[in-house]
Amino acid sequence: MVGRDPMSTEVFLDTAYAIALSSAKDQLHVRAIALAEQMEAARIRLMQDRGLTDALTTDEHFQQAGFWALLREGFS
Repeated sequence: MVGRDPMSTEVFLDTAYAIALSSAKDQLHVRAIALAEQMEAARIRLMQDRGLTDALTTDEHFQQAGFWALLREGFS
């Protein structure tokens, strides 16, 4: 399903994805990172489209995109 917008449909988050994302030794780690990057870009676009300003995240990329990363406040 190459080229499909990841925010166009609901997505189930399986714990296997979370484990692969967090463990560099997992065989699916590289793919999980790539998917996470695609999802991040889609979330930022969605927030921009909806005029949102605050994100409940620690991800500094949201700050770089001009949002308040609420869980990073006090750390930057």
